[in-house]
Parts: sequence; structure tokens; C-alpha cells
Amino acid sequence: MCTLWPGDTSLVGRGAGPLLADLLPPYTWRMAVGTGWGFGSLVRHLRDRGSPGWGETELLGWLEQRRWIVAELHAVGRADNHRRRLRPGDDLLADLYALSRLVDILIAPHQPINDDPALLDWTTGWPWWPGPLPAATAWAGFRAALGATAIAAEDFHPFFHEIVAVQSADDPDATPSLVGEHWPGALIGALLLVRCGGPVMPVLGLVAT
Repeated sequence: MCTLWPGDTSLVGRGAGPLLADLLPPYTWRMAVGTGWGFGSLVRHLRDRGSPGWGETELLGWLEQRRWIVAELHAVGRADNHRRRLRPGDDLLADLYALSRLVDILIAPHQPINDDPALLDWTTGWPWWPGPLPAATAWAGFRAALGATAIAAEDFHPFFHEIVAVQSADDPDATPSLVGEHWPGALIGALLLVRCGGPVMPVLGLVAT
């Protein structure tokens, strides 16, 4: 028996019938519906029905019913898959976008400056995540369930590291160096799920974005 969230079409064609997508007000979480993996419907479920501190129980239970998603993610992450051509009706980009937004929510408790994602979205004036925050352990559990590899680069690299704060260096000619980590980044093969987040000591003129 499978649990279907409102608007979840991730099991369509796999023994479950389609459900009508829930209609969202324009100021709430906006996510494409009808994607093959169903991360968008999971995010909406957590937004509307999740309890503060949700985490491994909800995420791992959802993935357990959809093990094929993990296999497809690893196929997408193959090193030669950047040559894949998208055909009409291919939901890959929408699926990856929905996954990336879920990851944004999972790393939110690790944000060092403002750990409340109710910070207003500068493009709309509305909170970018109006739902309850997950537990701080949720990201590690989800990463492990996906079989993702933690990024272990010791030296700063703009592809692997997200600058969340800068600290002044005594030497203006020093190269950027990591001085801490707030959350670990992750890869599935060659697919970057999220960069590591941490403060750096920058070269003169380096701006955190």
C-alpha cells in the first residue's frame, strides 16, 4: 500500500491513479506539479501538514515507497550524462528543481546568520518557506538515504563551496581559505545537490554573494 500526498503523481503508471493537484494561492510555495519524481508534492505536504522538527521519519518513509527515484538520480548523476538530450514531456529539469528546493529547506536550520526561512523573499515580499522548519539532523539523514557523497574538498573552490560569511584576512594577498563549515555539500556521482556552506577568509575585493 502506498501513501499519496495531495497532488502527488509520482506513482502514476506504477499502480496508482492520478490525483488532482492542489491549487496554491499565488503568495505560497510555488512548485510545478505533475513531475515524475514527486518531490514537489512532498514539499507541499511538509509545508501544509508537517510538524516543527520533521525529518528522517517523513523523508525516509516517503523514499522507501519510491526506491526507483534513488536509482534514477544515480543514473542522472553519471559522469557522461551531461550529454542527455531532453525530449518533449521530459520532467527531469522540473524534478531536479523540486529536489533542489527541498534541499534548501533541509539546510535552513544550519544557516548561521538567520536560521528562520521566514525571511521575506525579496522578489515577492512573501516568506520563501512558510512551512515548519525541519530538524537539524534531517539533511544528513536525507543525504544518506539518497546515497549521496559528502563533499570533502579542504581548499575553497567556488563550485564546491557557498560563501555564507567572510572574515578579514591580515594578508590582502592571501588566497581564499575555509575557516569553518555550517553544512556539508553533497554529490550524487557528478550531480551537485548542494554546495558546502561556510565562512571564508577572502582575498582583497572578494565579495560574498
